[in-house]
Amino acid sequence: MAADGARLFGPLCPDYPNLEAVNRADATCTAVAAASVVAKVERDRRVEAILAPLEAGLGQPIQGGGYVNRGTEAFLRAYVERF
Repeated sequence: MAADGARLFGPLCPDYPNLEAVNRADATCTAVAAASVVAKVERDRRVEAILAPLEAGLGQPIQGGGYVNRGTEAFLRAYVERF
């Protein structure tokens, strides 16, 4: 069984001998790639649920999806100014 991220999952390997912690495992393991897609969709759904009420309070759409980028930075600045 593979997991994406040697640094994150590596410490679990001694307790789980069948676990292989590999950087970029999603590029070589179909199960890890599928899990990555499912996790991203779920994360996006949860971020949307958090941001939707905030958009109304700020009076503008929030862009950036919570990732480190200009859209998220703009949202954080507008949020701090407003609240």
